[in-house]
Amino acid sequence: RMTLAQNFFDEVTSKPPALPVYRGAINPTENGLWSTQARYKMGNRHSEMILPVAETFALLAQPYGFVYPQAQFTLQWRNLLASQTQSLLAGTAHAELYREGQRMQREAAETAKAALDQALTHIESAINTKAPSEKETPVVVYNSSAWPRTDYVEVELTVKHEPPAPKKTPKPQPKG
Repeated sequence: RMTLAQNFFDEVTSKPPALPVYRGAINPTENGLWSTQARYKMGNRHSEMILPVAETFALLAQPYGFVYPQAQFTLQWRNLLASQTQSLLAGTAHAELYREGQRMQREAAETAKAALDQALTHIESAINTKAPSEKETPVVVYNSSAWPRTDYVEVELTVKHEPPAPKKTPKPQPKG
């Protein structure tokens, strides 16, 4: 029957229907199949973020002798894209697919991290980090953003602590 929306709501609220309450997994054959996969999504996001940063610094490190690992980056991008199917990111895939996808994400992130570390080492080799004195510690800070940043940088340093030299006490002079 046709009616106004207000009439529908008035009727529903005047005599609420007795709806059944269902407790438990909606899909009893695949427990947890329709739940979200937070760890999987975090691994995906981490890989998506570190691969472009690694590629950027790998390109910047080429003038300093770094060989751009094209084949490795291509393979890891393909792995990452293969782990981004609709069923995996939506939380509707089977456990075996999540295990394989997590392996691919982990491999992509580890490859990117290794390439990034090597690229930064090549770049750092070209930077003069000699301190004017032993009391100063040079620090190299990288900005992987495409814009200037003014954030604070937090650095942990190991500083040599030399105990103060013992005070020399004058030897007592013999009186005489």
